[in-house]
Amino acid sequence: MDSYSSHTSGKRFRKLGAVILFCSLLGVFMISYHAQTTPTTRWHFIIPSEFEGVLAIQYNCPHGDPFISANGKITVSFNTRGVYCTSSDSFAYRGPLPTAETVDGLAVQYVSDAYEYEGYGMCCASIRSFMGGTFRNPGLDLTLGLYWVGTMEPRPRSEPEIPYNHLELFLQREFGLRDIRSYPQE
Repeated sequence: MDSYSSHTSGKRFRKLGAVILFCSLLGVFMISYHAQTTPTTRWHFIIPSEFEGVLAIQYNCPHGDPFISANGKITVSFNTRGVYCTSSDSFAYRGPLPTAETVDGLAVQYVSDAYEYEGYGMCCASIRSFMGGTFRNPGLDLTLGLYWVGTMEPRPRSEPEIPYNHLELFLQREFGLRDIRSYPQE
């Protein structure tokens, strides 16, 4: 290899290294910026005594109260049917796993892996939106934060996290949704 080829390839490697370094620093900055702009929120749920089934936070609820954050903590008290109505929008947040207790003050474990846990606990957070004025949702647009509370036992991962019939019956009873099994999520 002559000195010109070696000099040229050295310049290419330095340029490539500079580009990689720049992209890495930009990535770190973007992640850091996102972490700083996403609020840290600690959720605390108060659920009815001996409740087993689906819990729902209904966002943009016309007669609901706004979330109130006290030192970064939002407390949600579900009614006896397992519903909490808030006038607030759903929002992106970061923070630890939620904490939960019954109205009697008994701690309820929030479980990150419902397939491995045994005992009474709360799990399976998801946000679902249903467009209004459709066959499935003849009412208004609906955004729900859904959870499941009950007695869990280890089981195969092929089973759903939330017993499906529980979720379907709950959404029909509380929000008038129809046949959620037959249609993809809106």
